Amino acid sequence: MEEYSTICDEKLDIQIGRKVYNERCLTETNGDSSSGELAKRKSPFSKVYHKIASCSCSWNGFLSHLVRLAPIIRWLPKYSVKKDLSADITGGVTVGIMHIPQGNLFWSICRQSPDIDIARNVYEESFFTATRPHGRPRSAEEGSSKKSHYWHVVQRKLFPRSCSWSGLISFLSRLMPIIRWLPKYNIKEDLFPDANGGVTLAVMHIPQGLAFAMLASLPPVTGLYTAIIPVLVYMIMGTSRHLSVGSFAVICLMVAQVVEREVGSMPLSPSPTPGNGSMSSPSPTGASTGLWTPLETAKMEVAISLSLLVGIIQVIMGVARLGFVATFLSEPLISGFTTGSAVFVVISQLKHILGLKVPQITGPLASVKIFTYMMKNIPSANIGAVITGVLCLVLLIGLKQVNERFKQKLKVPIPAELLVVVVGTAISYGAAINANFGTSIIGEIPKGLPPLSVPSLSRMSNISSDAFVIAVVIFATNISLAKMFAKKRGYTVEPNQELISYGAGNIAGSFFSCFPICNALARTAVQENLANTQLCSVVVIALILLVLLFIAPLFYHLPKAILAAVVIANLVGLLRQFSRLRDLWGIHKPDAVVWFFTCFGVILLGVDVGLGVGVICALFAVVLSLSRSRHTILGRVKATELYRDIKQCPSAFEVPGVKVLRLESPLYFGNVERFRNALVNASGLDPSSQQKARKRVKLGNDDEKYDLLESENGGNCNGEIPNGKPIPLENKRTSRTTAVEVDEPQTCIHTVVVDCSSFTFIDSVGLHALPSLLSEFKKAGVQIYLAGCSSILIKRLASSTKKAVIPAIPHHAMFPSIHDAVISAIRSRDYALWGEDLEKETCL
Repeated sequence: MEEYSTICDEKLDIQIGRKVYNERCLTETNGDSSSGELAKRKSPFSKVYHKIASCSCSWNGFLSHLVRLAPIIRWLPKYSVKKDLSADITGGVTVGIMHIPQGNLFWSICRQSPDIDIARNVYEESFFTATRPHGRPRSAEEGSSKKSHYWHVVQRKLFPRSCSWSGLISFLSRLMPIIRWLPKYNIKEDLFPDANGGVTLAVMHIPQGLAFAMLASLPPVTGLYTAIIPVLVYMIMGTSRHLSVGSFAVICLMVAQVVEREVGSMPLSPSPTPGNGSMSSPSPTGASTGLWTPLETAKMEVAISLSLLVGIIQVIMGVARLGFVATFLSEPLISGFTTGSAVFVVISQLKHILGLKVPQITGPLASVKIFTYMMKNIPSANIGAVITGVLCLVLLIGLKQVNERFKQKLKVPIPAELLVVVVGTAISYGAAINANFGTSIIGEIPKGLPPLSVPSLSRMSNISSDAFVIAVVIFATNISLAKMFAKKRGYTVEPNQELISYGAGNIAGSFFSCFPICNALARTAVQENLANTQLCSVVVIALILLVLLFIAPLFYHLPKAILAAVVIANLVGLLRQFSRLRDLWGIHKPDAVVWFFTCFGVILLGVDVGLGVGVICALFAVVLSLSRSRHTILGRVKATELYRDIKQCPSAFEVPGVKVLRLESPLYFGNVERFRNALVNASGLDPSSQQKARKRVKLGNDDEKYDLLESENGGNCNGEIPNGKPIPLENKRTSRTTAVEVDEPQTCIHTVVVDCSSFTFIDSVGLHALPSLLSEFKKAGVQIYLAGCSSILIKRLASSTKKAVIPAIPHHAMFPSIHDAVISAIRSRDYALWGEDLEKETCL
């Protein structure tokens, strides 16, 4: 009660002087030491006394202690007047001059108290705003000027009157960031790292491109095509210095599902056998039929149409500044999606490792059916493919572990994929494993530049939904890596410009026989480690063109089992993400549930359906978390204006008669009822139960009415029963009176202060609920005060009140801080208990 009286004596002024606290000071127990603990502590004077008492009382001992106590006794007799006197005088004068201003400065600083001193009146929220929360109507002049301002902005953005040279340069520099950074390129510092990184990336692009294109159910050479035009476009338009775009396993898997589905319903026409032409005229269907078989031509038609549509969607999203869409794909969702996709890819590539011909299986549980089919047909596996695939897989994983373990010592990582591909191709050619063991090889690879292609528009309506999903997944995967490396290297990336660059790369690539591009984690990590800028892409493109023009036919004898091993080895990092499930379960269980359902949804239901399951699960987890938000009771930290959770802060105490409630979430339709229940628990009474009780009280036996009111109100008001003394209460509404005996509470909660600082969002249901709850509890004898309302909440309340959507909240019920509301509640507690709108028979 001492603190209660202290608060009441403040006379509407907040006068607090306290130290500066951090959170640890408040959450730790900071009580005073007990007398027993103080008695246990040894005083420093007792130690001195013990030392003196233990000394021998002799003249020599006394001089020894005196010399140690005053060292001047030792060095003063040895003082050299000739050597030291002049220097000491000069130094003394200088130090004395310095002491004068420093002393004045430090004296003025010491006069300033290090404590936080607060002395002010209690303010209502309306004091800080031009009007009360219900707002004043906007004048016609203000409305028209605001509309005209908006119209002028739209006109200036869409229809500029003049196009200046500086404006054009600014637009081009935003559209093509290479204009900004290329003139500042440091040849001495960046040229060699970029050249070195470009060679390494090209070495990685060759096997990964061939393998990922095969994963996409397309001709292997198309994987090399994606490392030319799209990479060049991203170098010009991208904002990340270290993102390596090209083929990626997860996107190739999604492309394969679309291609297989569409080709299954597409009639095929005969086509000439494959040849080695370097350039061919574009076909009406969109692929060069002189290079591939009719089936491959049909697949290429779908793939390049998909690439065009993905690019268009990404450009539209970038221009419309919809880069925030990727934020709806949370990190646990992306992690679960990529992990499930990696498992799906591994299952799809096992057929090449085993040398089995697996029939096309689609739909739910396709991966389970494919895996079951392969396990049943293991006796029919090709021994040559198994040996080749397993040996290459072990070698690849081992070399990658060496690169990862000794990356600080290796100037250039070991090109594991290229070594395996080159050595495997040589052994396959020398041992003729295709002829002797029946091991599948990739066959003839077209030599020459990427053939021109014209995307077909006839199939776009069928693949539009797939294109949107692929576009969003590409952006979410790329931007997460781009931001991570940008933060590490100290620069920024622009999400909307990144969208435009991805889209432009996909659109340009669709005219050069490319499928949708994405970054690969392994290549991006190498580029970040070795290269400094995107200029390394020039080296990559040059080496890929060299391979296409002269070396491509040499990969004729490359076994498909080796490419499958390359794919699986590059997914080891994604498969390690299974450990994320355990970490997420310990950190935040809803995120772990999202990860689990996304991952196994992709594995069991397919990539597209699994991603949809993950998004739905993530949204449900968010809604569930908000609707089941926790609430806390805050208490005042002793001798401060701070309020903390009474369960976490030992020094926090509840102000008598006042409850401070904090809802740890926004207020919306999903948790309004929970918010009301929290108010009921805090105040100790339910207004609706009291209202029902009053309606049911009729003239009759007094004992029956007392029992009814007692049962409806939980036996007492909101406190304890002192001595069980009843208070008679009369019904004065009619001439007939009935004595109703109720119990007098010991400590009645007259005010509940709601900390609204956590209301970052409030919907229409929440807006309607606030004034309704204030009115409902006021009739029951409890005032509800709103403290710490954000400007958004005040604006929404003012707008709704102005339009007569909700009743106006009284200005005296809103405060800028919790302490203002508590002080005001204590000063007006009599009004809170017996206000004008309060009928005496409701104070139960």
